[in-house]
Amino acid sequence: MNEPERRGSKSLCRLLAVFLILLALGSPVHAETVWRDLNARYARVPQLEYEGVRYRLKPRLTTILLAGVDNRGDAGDVLPSMEYRSGGQADFLMLLAIDDAAKTVTPLQIDRDTMTEITVLNVLGQVSGTRTAQICLSHSFGDGKEYSCELMSDAVSKLLLGTPINHYYVMNMDGIAAFNDALGGVEVTLEDDFSAYDPEMTAGKTLVLHGKQAEIYVRQRYHVGNQSNIARLRRQEVYIQRVTEVLSREIKKRASFVDALLDVMDVYTTTDMSRGRLINMADKIKQYTVHPPVKIPGESLLGENGRMEFYADENMLGMITLDVFYESIV
Repeated sequence: MNEPERRGSKSLCRLLAVFLILLALGSPVHAETVWRDLNARYARVPQLEYEGVRYRLKPRLTTILLAGVDNRGDAGDVLPSMEYRSGGQADFLMLLAIDDAAKTVTPLQIDRDTMTEITVLNVLGQVSGTRTAQICLSHSFGDGKEYSCELMSDAVSKLLLGTPINHYYVMNMDGIAAFNDALGGVEVTLEDDFSAYDPEMTAGKTLVLHGKQAEIYVRQRYHVGNQSNIARLRRQEVYIQRVTEVLSREIKKRASFVDALLDVMDVYTTTDMSRGRLINMADKIKQYTVHPPVKIPGESLLGENGRMEFYADENMLGMITLDVFYESIV
């Protein structure tokens, strides 16, 4: 990787760490720990066995799930008790693996259409079972707030062979425009045509995104290019890179900018991390080595319901999980 790419990757993860946002087998793998109880995810260090080799979770590892969900309004608005199936889908998911022993940060990008086991609730909020579905739907159950985030964290954990998810930071869609405008707008060059949503957003045009335009750019895929989620993920990467440049510039102007930005975003986010912990963690990892985002390979297919389904390559998924989160037991 050349130096500009390395700096871009490092800046991306510094942004994610500071703001924790944005919007990640030939032989079977057996997990000793089944994380069905969301309150028991710290109970003991999970161990895995793969091809006769035993692995354990890296001892000084912290995992933080970042997600953007497609519901609107204040994140503090809990759904009515009869609506435990309307929490909003997760359009963007990325898991940060922060290894204090190795002093590294590894972002794992997760396709929203990834097929995996999710927990299903009935309209009274009671668990009615599990089903295999797009991982984005895991957040749609629950209260639209903490419970939905826990269900989504549980789904990501199951996808990654039971790897515990320590924390989450989740933003709803209204936060995209607020975040973008708090930065004074973000300049991008449009490779696709978005005129179905905004006549000003035509292919080849360079413009500073303001308000709703930022949400259109990072979220919309229907009637845009090849309409795939993979293309949308690429746009999100571009947007985050541009945001990083703006954020770095603003921080140099005034050290209080990040804190002010968090003030703006509080109403749009749900997290189990305190403000102090967010800032302390961001400060800690400034000296860490940051790896480029890891993408899980697989195949996208059109499902029977007409929606896209992403099937992760199980062999690669297992190897990536072991490499990022585990160490072999000698």
